[in-house]
Amino acid sequence: KPYFCKIITERLTDIVTRNYQLPVNNETTFTDREIEIMRLICNEFTSKEIAETLNLSKRTVEGHRTRIMDKIGAKSIAGIITFAVEQGIYQRQG
Repeated sequence: KPYFCKIITERLTDIVTRNYQLPVNNETTFTDREIEIMRLICNEFTSKEIAETLNLSKRTVEGHRTRIMDKIGAKSIAGIITFAVEQGIYQRQG
């Protein structure tokens, strides 16, 4: 049974999701595959396109993406892109 009414639950969820961020561990390491996937994400590849390019299943790519997001505390693909640019993992050509 719920402990809070629907309105309170929604407000608490909103507060937590807006204010909670996982700390980024400065010693976070990435596999070569994770770095490759981050670069492809930055080049606007979809999960399906990444899977085809790397000869992986779409689900495997999504698993890598989820682990990357967990490692850096990102909530979206935009977080991965921002992180990759800030850390020098991806540099736009041209």
